[in-house]
Amino acid sequence: MSVGVIESLFNTRELADLGPRGREGVWSREEAERRAAEAAGALGVSGWPLDCLRALVLVWHDHPDGAHGLVQDLPGGDAAWVHGIIHRREPDYSNARYWFHRVGSHGLLERLA
Repeated sequence: MSVGVIESLFNTRELADLGPRGREGVWSREEAERRAAEAAGALGVSGWPLDCLRALVLVWHDHPDGAHGLVQDLPGGDAAWVHGIIHRREPDYSNARYWFHRVGSHGLLERLA
């Protein structure tokens, strides 16, 4: 996966806050969806990984409701991880904890440690 393509989706002036505060310089929901789809096409991503990517881009650009709808019914640790991020960002700590617990053993956790 090309790191540059992924990085370009999350390149904003400010980091995302925990909480509902919007930021300047983020994309509209439509722009975030379009750019995520273009990046997925360039990377050959489809199916549920595309939905996880779209959800991450949406929540990063301050559209948690759209992100939540994409991952809410997806199975697996990746979707649970993204779901936890969405709730952590709201901030709904207890719901985020529930979803992070559902991730189970995930290679990303080892890399973050």
